Amino acid sequence: MKTHAVILLLVAQPLVTFLALDSAIAEDQTPPPAVRKSFAEERPDSSRGWVIVTKRSYWPLCYEALDRLEEANRGIGSADPAELADQLQKCGAWMQLAADAAMTENQAGISDTANYFEQAAESLRTGSGDLSETQLRDLIVLGNLSMAKSHLLRAVLMDQRQTNADPKTRKDVSAEVSASVKSSEREIRAERLARNLEQYRYDSTETRKHLDVAMTYLQAAKKLGGFEFSAEVLADLPAFDFAAPGAEIADYVADTLRPRIGDLKTALEPVYSDYQKRFKSLQE
Repeated sequence: MKTHAVILLLVAQPLVTFLALDSAIAEDQTPPPAVRKSFAEERPDSSRGWVIVTKRSYWPLCYEALDRLEEANRGIGSADPAELADQLQKCGAWMQLAADAAMTENQAGISDTANYFEQAAESLRTGSGDLSETQLRDLIVLGNLSMAKSHLLRAVLMDQRQTNADPKTRKDVSAEVSASVKSSEREIRAERLARNLEQYRYDSTETRKHLDVAMTYLQAAKKLGGFEFSAEVLADLPAFDFAAPGAEIADYVADTLRPRIGDLKTALEPVYSDYQKRFKSLQE
C-alpha cells in the first residue's frame, strides 16, 4: 500500500509542475526581444594558451557587452549591492576593451566610461551610495553609447583603410604594364592587385558589420534613455553580396556605407557628449 502511494506521488508531481508551467507560459504575453544581426566565424587559434586579436574583431563576442549591460540594468534597485557591483565591474571591463579596440588613446572618452563603471562598483561595495538609481541607469545608457561609439570608430578606420585598395582607383593590369615588361613582373603586379581587391573586400565587409553592431547598441541606448534618433539613421542597411566584383563593392561603400557612417556620427555625438558631461560633472 505504501509503495502505491509513493508511485502515485511520483506520477502526480510532474503533472502538477507541468500544468503550473503551462499556465504561467499562457499568461506571459511579453513580446519577444528584437533579433540582433549575428556573425559567426572560426575561433582564433589558442594552441599556445593565449588568444591575441589584432586589427580585427572576433564577431561572436560583439554583443557580450550588451548582455552585461542589460544584466546590470536588471539588477539596479533589485540585486544585492555586492552582486550589482560585480555586474558593473564586468561592464567596465568591456568598456575598456572597446576603448582599446577603437585605438583612439581615449580621445573618444570611452576609457572614461570604463572608469565611471569601476567607480560605481566601488561605491556599491563601500556603501557610500554616490550614485542614485537614475544615475546608474544613465550609466548603462552611456555604456551602450560608448560601445556604439567604439564600433563606429572602427567602421571609420576600416573605411579609411579601403582607400588605397579601392578598385576604382586602379588601372587594369594590361593597361599599366607595357609590352616590354617581363612576364614574371606582370604576374607579380597582377597578384598584388588581386591581394588589394581581397583586402578591400574584407575591409568593406568589416565596415558593414561594425555599422550593424553600432546600430544595435544605439537601439538599446535609445530604448533605455528615452531619446530619439531618426528612423533613417537606424534603418537596416540594404543587403549586399561582398563576393561581387570590386567596382560594385566600391559603389556600395560610396553610396551606402559611407553616408551611413556620417549620419550615425551626426546622430551619436550630441547624445554621447551629453551623457559624458553628466558623469564628468560628478567627478568635479
